[in-house]
Amino acid sequence: MDSSYQVNAAHNQAEARRIRRGAATVKDEAIRSQLLEIVTTYEQLAESIEKQQVDAAYYRADARRIRRAAVTVKDEAIGRQLLEIATTYEQLAESFENQR
Repeated sequence: MDSSYQVNAAHNQAEARRIRRGAATVKDEAIRSQLLEIVTTYEQLAESIEKQQVDAAYYRADARRIRRAAVTVKDEAIGRQLLEIATTYEQLAESFENQR
């Protein structure tokens, strides 16, 4: 499996559905149970990736909001601190995006 598939939420969801369909046809309870555990893992991976995407969007939006606020602040020291915070938020968003 190529690394881009490992971090693709849609791929993991599709794999979970495919394995779940296959598990439904397996007569051996132990094997079916193992397949369903694999399904759960794929579903958890997909949820984790989706959460990272939401987190990245949140930090990007907050960074934009903080940058806008920094422009309106009269105290230059506070303005610089706000810009540093915005930069940190952008770096966090980039970190989440790079994990995909």
